[in-house]
Amino acid sequence: QEDVAVVAVSPFQSQDLLHTYDQLQSTYASLVENVLSSHPKILPVEIEEAQNLSEELSISGGESIARSSLPYFVRGTYRNEGKGEDRRLNLTMELALGGETLYSSSAESLPPDEIPQYLEEAAREISRKISETGSLEFDPLREAVEMAARGESFRRMGEYEKALSFYESALLVKPELKVYHREAMGLCKVLVHEYLEGSKRTKDSIASGQIGIGYAMRMFDHLEQYMRSIYPGNVQRIFTEISNEMDNPVQRFQGSYDFADPPLEVQEMVNDYVERKQEIFVSFVEEVHSRGWMLPDIASSLLSDLNSFSGFVHSPNGNPKYYDYQLRLLAVAADHPRELFRVVRAIRGVRQKNDRTPEEEKFLSEIEASPYENIRFAWDLVDSLDAPDDRQGLLEELKNLRERINSIPGGTPNIPQELDRKIAKVESLETSSQTTNLKPEPTPEVVVERNERGMRLASIFTFHKETPEVTFKPIRDLGPNPFWGNNFDEWKYGISQWVKLDNGMDLVSTWHALYALDQNGDLDEIYRLSSTERFRTFLITNDYIWIGVISSKPRVLALNPKTMKFIVFDSEEGLPPTTETVSLFALSRGEVLAVGYFDRTWIGKLNVTEQGEKHFELLHEARNTHGPPDEVETAFRPGNIWRFESEDRPGEELIAIHRALSRSPGDNTERSSPLAFVFNLSTGEATLEKVPAPES
Repeated sequence: QEDVAVVAVSPFQSQDLLHTYDQLQSTYASLVENVLSSHPKILPVEIEEAQNLSEELSISGGESIARSSLPYFVRGTYRNEGKGEDRRLNLTMELALGGETLYSSSAESLPPDEIPQYLEEAAREISRKISETGSLEFDPLREAVEMAARGESFRRMGEYEKALSFYESALLVKPELKVYHREAMGLCKVLVHEYLEGSKRTKDSIASGQIGIGYAMRMFDHLEQYMRSIYPGNVQRIFTEISNEMDNPVQRFQGSYDFADPPLEVQEMVNDYVERKQEIFVSFVEEVHSRGWMLPDIASSLLSDLNSFSGFVHSPNGNPKYYDYQLRLLAVAADHPRELFRVVRAIRGVRQKNDRTPEEEKFLSEIEASPYENIRFAWDLVDSLDAPDDRQGLLEELKNLRERINSIPGGTPNIPQELDRKIAKVESLETSSQTTNLKPEPTPEVVVERNERGMRLASIFTFHKETPEVTFKPIRDLGPNPFWGNNFDEWKYGISQWVKLDNGMDLVSTWHALYALDQNGDLDEIYRLSSTERFRTFLITNDYIWIGVISSKPRVLALNPKTMKFIVFDSEEGLPPTTETVSLFALSRGEVLAVGYFDRTWIGKLNVTEQGEKHFELLHEARNTHGPPDEVETAFRPGNIWRFESEDRPGEELIAIHRALSRSPGDNTERSSPLAFVFNLSTGEATLEKVPAPES
């Protein structure tokens, strides 16, 4: 109806460091929707409802949706402070139309049970504001930009599914904005990882696998639309998007079952994924080639996957179209002589198999009868290079092939050298002019050292050569085993830390346990972690030995070496998660700086008073999981920590922290940032700066 105002209520955005209360995002939005729906002239719509339409319209390349009026947007934020009965919330709400804020409201330190009343009052005020304002003419571009900006804010906070729904809604109203397909692809990649092997994988792994593979297929939908904007300058970028970033989690997901005989549902999901990717990849290569954009560097990149491309599914239950795609790629490679060695490698990989499938036999027969001269040349190279050295007429064949190689423009890596080695071997065999008197390499005598329970400790290699006789006894890295008890000789290979104490004792650590070692060599276990936890960082100060623990239960230990007693900092003191890493650094006045990372970064200060009281102060939060590299709110993995001095800040205590940043959503690799995170302990200010590296 034309006189009804459409209002999109987006999930509230959490400003918390932790994910404990993430469920409130949809809960608060639903409360607002319920109030708005009671108004006869308002139609509240969740952002997620646009997602199904976006799959049908924007992803399929449909035209922009025309509406008679511009929809309103309601959005909000919340942050929790305190715990238990002391928990309070800070909230904000606003109403926007066409990028202009029409109404805003905020509340601080509200008890949880007062939140519904606040939201209801704010929603009724929003209803009155909508009635007063009326409608504006619909502007697809303005609405798409607004939605994308909202999606970016959720992406930075690591709320990838919500972010994806906003980007896809932006494409719904303005599918011409192809750049948003790139953002959606990155979000899909993250969600593939999350559902196949990350935090969203459930006990019913097949169900979560179906969701994860579904996001992979959705990524391909966006990729196909993005590829329609292909031009010479972005060929390499599109190839990067098709690269194997998603292959690794898919392969590990498949490998988590019996690789030779996985469940049928798993095999079908993986096969669908691979077949779709192969078709997109090969079609892309063919199009780039047909348009004449296949420059040498691009050809080297695009054709580098000839032998390994998605090969992990090439198993008895694998994709039967694998070799059809290979033949199509080889047809492109035939026009690029510099890539001949890749063609040779692809043919060789099949020919050298003992038990070939019917598809592989068909592949070889089509290669041998190929209409492309360079493909047949590659076949002849493989046939001669892999032939027995005493085959009749082989030497003449090899020399002819060597001459033909010289005529190929640009050269062919590796093949000339391999031909030269083969020619030398055949000539040596035919003339029998070379003999060898070299002594054979000595074979070592190997003795396996085991403990009294038969557990392997190390392999001892003894080489019986000319005197002196040499024995190598390598250390074998064994993890600690609770059944070994206190027999130090049996578990010494698992040591990860060894600290000398002033009381004449030593502190010895494996990944999962701490031991006190006295001067008589007796061991006493003083602290043990579970098998899923491990000790990460050791820091020695005047009064304590501080130990950081990687665990789902946040923990930093402070060991008093005089009493050999522990003081434990955990969530009771407000310590945030330490599931990925935690770094420790000694400050003045006996305080310790702790920097932790999960998918967000936190910086805090620990100290123990003379009376033994423990205190933790949270100094900084970096909640943007994938924010810009030049913002202090962007999360990072901490590296080295050091003090430094600045001429323009004399006397101030400055701490620099090296940052490793995630490259992009869906990419598990990290890059080192030239800008260090700098925290001014004197003023509490956080900045990013280029700081001289610490002296060794």
